[in-house]
Amino acid sequence: MNKQLHVTVVSLMMVTALLTPELAMAQSFSPVTSFLRNIVQFVIFDAGYYIGALALAIVGYKFKAGEINMMNALRVVIGIFLVFFAPNLVATIRSTVGSTLQ
Repeated sequence: MNKQLHVTVVSLMMVTALLTPELAMAQSFSPVTSFLRNIVQFVIFDAGYYIGALALAIVGYKFKAGEINMMNALRVVIGIFLVFFAPNLVATIRSTVGSTLQ
């Protein structure tokens, strides 16, 4: 009986420590988050626009010259679409899952 009480108390303390960030000494991931945000900013907004335009120009030229088939051209277009709309897709999935879990 005494051992069961001990296990219950320890389990309760562990759950409390995990649910309370101050007790769990949780650290902020803001440097990591800002680093990843900067990468996404660079890839999508700064350099991504020009890389996407260049990729479409190259694919268009190769398609006109007969060096690339329609399937490969569509793969490039779909890839560019996914890169530019990735933040919107993630935000939609995040809000859907967040509302489902709450």
